[in-house]
Amino acid sequence: YEIEYRMISSEGETIWIRDSVRIVTENDQGKKLRGRMVDITERKLAEEALRRVNRALRVLSHCNEALIRASDEVAFMEEVCRIIVEDGGYRLAWVGFAEKDRGQTVRPVAQKGFGDGYLMKVDISWADTKRGRGPTGTAIRTKKPSIARDILTDPRYAPWREAAAKRGYASSIALPLVSDGISFGALNIYGSEPDAFNEDEVKLLSNLAQDLSYGIMALRARIQLRLLSSQ
Repeated sequence: YEIEYRMISSEGETIWIRDSVRIVTENDQGKKLRGRMVDITERKLAEEALRRVNRALRVLSHCNEALIRASDEVAFMEEVCRIIVEDGGYRLAWVGFAEKDRGQTVRPVAQKGFGDGYLMKVDISWADTKRGRGPTGTAIRTKKPSIARDILTDPRYAPWREAAAKRGYASSIALPLVSDGISFGALNIYGSEPDAFNEDEVKLLSNLAQDLSYGIMALRARIQLRLLSSQ
């Protein structure tokens, strides 16, 4: 046989092994076997990195196609979330807008994936408070991507950890939506495994968030132009 599997090394690290066994001789007394175990961790990591980049590229391409066809802001955001979940294989995707109310709340406006009422249970802010220092609030305030590589251990995720764990969210990324230098919301993506977003994937998803921001503003401008034309 020849199989590949993960195991824990003597240093406590998870590694990939290719384990192969061949029959050397076989007679009435039994079989003589020869086996070999090879560390293939480097190859497996490279394959996984390529898989992640390819799925992000696929999502980016399909979302750009959705932008060309878009005529309604909410429908466009929901279609982007659907593509992220169905084509990208992510657990959940949602878009939230930064409200300018007293609590500086983040209002969900579109979502797709396994939510199971998650957005109804969480209270997220973009203020510099306990509920605003998670990935979503941080991304909106700093205008930079914010990642929770392991939701179960990230101290910033304490207010939402229990609800997230129940729904199988292991990691997440929040990408700011920015127009004219002002952050008006965030695109949030959740993975079912820890550390689901590598460096190349983050760059591609950041491009996706930029396209989403452009699409939202373009649709709003189009509506405003129609109003002015009718007047």
